[in-house]
Amino acid sequence: MRYNRVFAILFIFTLFFTSSVFGGNYKNKKLWWRNGQIVEELQLSPQQVKQIENIFQKNKGEIKSFYKNLNLKENQLKKLIQKSDSTREDVLNLTDEINTLKSNGQKLKVNMFWEIREVLTPKQRTELLLIKERYMKGTTKNMIYFLDECFTKVHSFY
Repeated sequence: MRYNRVFAILFIFTLFFTSSVFGGNYKNKKLWWRNGQIVEELQLSPQQVKQIENIFQKNKGEIKSFYKNLNLKENQLKKLIQKSDSTREDVLNLTDEINTLKSNGQKLKVNMFWEIREVLTPKQRTELLLIKERYMKGTTKNMIYFLDECFTKVHSFY
């Protein structure tokens, strides 16, 4: 009985956390270009911050759609694998679809990261990597999202 409560609490926390990071509104999230200390350390101009925000806003819908489609396809694959009348060909075809989808999603993210990279000076790029390393060592409470962590989910159909 006690384990059920602990499991329920962990489940609710996980649900809340993932929906807050991957869900709808990023307005209140601690994305690095919205963190005053990081903006100051990098010496980002207001124009740079605006450009980065615009790039993020332009791409986030497409990336969220990618994850939605990927989850849908992976759930279809899981069900297909579990069905007793599935054929190897059906499973392999769906696996190919998933791999194509993942490849296209990776291109989306890399393109967004590259656009953001182009907004930064070489010195700012180097400094951002150092800042990211420093923040990633911190606790979740102090976590700053560096986009790749925003959009990364573990996908498995086993």
